[in-house]
Amino acid sequence: MEIQIKTTYDSKAMTDLTRVVKSLRAGKEKFVRFLGWLLVVLGIVMGPGVCLVGMKPWSQFNWMAPVISVVLFFILRNDEKFNASSAWRNIPVKQRENVTTFGEEEFVAVTQAGETHWPYKKIYRMFETEGYFILLQNKNGGQVFDKKGFEKGSPAKFKTFIEEKTGKTVEYFK
Repeated sequence: MEIQIKTTYDSKAMTDLTRVVKSLRAGKEKFVRFLGWLLVVLGIVMGPGVCLVGMKPWSQFNWMAPVISVVLFFILRNDEKFNASSAWRNIPVKQRENVTTFGEEEFVAVTQAGETHWPYKKIYRMFETEGYFILLQNKNGGQVFDKKGFEKGSPAKFKTFIEEKTGKTVEYFK
């Protein structure tokens, strides 16, 4: 059986990949996120708080702390989109569209830049989101396959096929 999927790496695909990868590293990021939120709270509280203890209302620190806190708040609330955007910019233009063929021994991704062969044993974990299948090669990254991009096969057949080839289960990720 041969399955073929055409995928365009866009912001939605990269956001799903980033969300999955981030969930695998969640324990390591908790402390950094805690510090970030602590700085947001301190900046918002200390800006006006300094005014109450007698400093000039628009001294350099008074306006900088709340502004920096708002920027940090925005970054913490949208970090998946920032990470996805950064990852997308790092993909060479000639590799943003690919057609991947899943054969008996390996899968082959073909882009304008060339082709890459991947044996199934290199797959670390597999995920399914609403619009994509994600095959991770390690905890830091992997490949995304659009469910709407099936040129041969179907999402259901692919899921059965890839689980059979890897001996691993495709996990659903919301």
